[in-house]
Amino acid sequence: MSEVMNGQFKILVTRFLAAEGLSLSDGEADKNWLDIVASLSWRTALLVKPDANVGNAMDPCMYVKVKCIASGSIEQSEVINGLVFKKSAAHKQMRANMKNPRLLLLQGVVGHSSAGLLSMDSMKQENDHLEKILSDVIIKCKPDAILVEKAVS
Repeated sequence: MSEVMNGQFKILVTRFLAAEGLSLSDGEADKNWLDIVASLSWRTALLVKPDANVGNAMDPCMYVKVKCIASGSIEQSEVINGLVFKKSAAHKQMRANMKNPRLLLLQGVVGHSSAGLLSMDSMKQENDHLEKILSDVIIKCKPDAILVEKAVS
């Protein structure tokens, strides 16, 4: 039964690769792409378990990001269950090595939204409110590092 499912899954991956313009009939390198993409996507599917009953989004794009690193071979492709940084995220005055760091992850933008015009009073109130909330969270969690998804203003 699992061989049939694996075969059907590889047929589906073959169709997706063909739709992206990767030919599977030319040479051995393309066969490697089929095996690697099928393996990576299967392992990723086993890791991602959204629960619609809790209110989580069912779109896997909310949970999975694909990053391309320009060097290396296709055999070095792998699934990483965690955070990946492309650049050095540490400030020059920040400790570079930490054992068992406490991280605070903030989703979204920290700062003003550009959704519309605000008066100076409402901007100041919004800024004060945001500072109070963030300082309360930082004091409560005592993180070694704070990671923000998008931008900080």
